[in-house]
Amino acid sequence: MENLYSFERLETLSEQVVTSQQPITMNSVGYVRTQAVGTEVKDKTRTSEIVIQPEFVAALDGIADYSHLHVLFWLNAISEEKRLMLKVHPRGRIDLPLVGVFAARTNLRPTPSA
Repeated sequence: MENLYSFERLETLSEQVVTSQQPITMNSVGYVRTQAVGTEVKDKTRTSEIVIQPEFVAALDGIADYSHLHVLFWLNAISEEKRLMLKVHPRGRIDLPLVGVFAARTNLRPTPSA
């Protein structure tokens, strides 16, 4: 059986992705509804609801058979100034060394505004 994910194939795909530099366009299929305000969203006892737009509800058929979901989301309430931050102190603790935002559990991400 041919290995579809051979090192050579992954290397070629990686080169194509890196060199393409094409913009990625995303469209929302839903949104998060919550009663949490500000830092309350970090409270793990709070519950939020993922609301799927009506035209995509049929795409959820069979999803109850799975134990986990991966939800990709866009952090739309981050200011442009904060999007420029590339390093943070983990958990806001200045006694911890600065790390890159991708290595920290932070809502600050350098994703551009739409």
